[in-house]
Amino acid sequence: MLLIRALIAIALASWAQEPQMPSPTAFEVVSIKPSVAPPGANGQEIDGLHLYAGGRVLCKGCQPSFLIMRAFDIQLYQLSGAPSWIEEDMYDVDGRPPAGSKASQLMPSNARQPPSEEQRRMLQSVLAERFQLEYHRETSQGAVYLLRRNSKRLKLVPTQKPDSLPVFGRRFLGLAHDGLSADNASLELIAKRLSAVLGRPVFDRTAIPGSFDVRCEYTSQTPAADSLEVIRACLPEIGLRLDAAKGPVERFVIDHVEKPLPN
Repeated sequence: MLLIRALIAIALASWAQEPQMPSPTAFEVVSIKPSVAPPGANGQEIDGLHLYAGGRVLCKGCQPSFLIMRAFDIQLYQLSGAPSWIEEDMYDVDGRPPAGSKASQLMPSNARQPPSEEQRRMLQSVLAERFQLEYHRETSQGAVYLLRRNSKRLKLVPTQKPDSLPVFGRRFLGLAHDGLSADNASLELIAKRLSAVLGRPVFDRTAIPGSFDVRCEYTSQTPAADSLEVIRACLPEIGLRLDAAKGPVERFVIDHVEKPLPN
């Protein structure tokens, strides 16, 4: 009996020490081609990243800067040291993950939802191998905003669409000139979207959990209100405010990047 127990213990220890298969970090097949049509022509979509069943990632009319933002989940204002062409040249990038990867099992309910962590790593591999991207990160103290409650009544309605894609702005990542809206959006997401518009970090300090549907109509005194004007007008109306402060600002510094060879 003691011998049997010892053999079982040895077998279990050996199994536990066996290295686990690492998650794939690269697409099995990747196609990169310059976008043929001029921006916006013939229905061409600019900076459109779409996810499909089986983990396929398709980015139409992608500027390399946009691809970096999606791969590393950063904002445009964080990019530093970039050559001008990464915000000018456009490519169609089509990546398909290997069978057996977690990404290959994905069935996205909405093509515009954010890529999974594994898909992000695969996009990072594309940037490293095809664009020869080299980078480092720097963090320093700088100007930030803190999203807080103000003294007015909160006008945040618990979402009626808990299974829908979280969206802030009447455009997928922006604001309309006549107001602010959000669907199934947490305060953390709203802070992140505001950060993209304002060009500096916005940290959620509301301590309000949950996801909300938000509507704020705004009529500007000028013919074309900019996003900052809309934010300043609408946030107080829904019970929120932005406080200027100093805080950590992370920069994504590009040390080297090249134009990819098409295939």
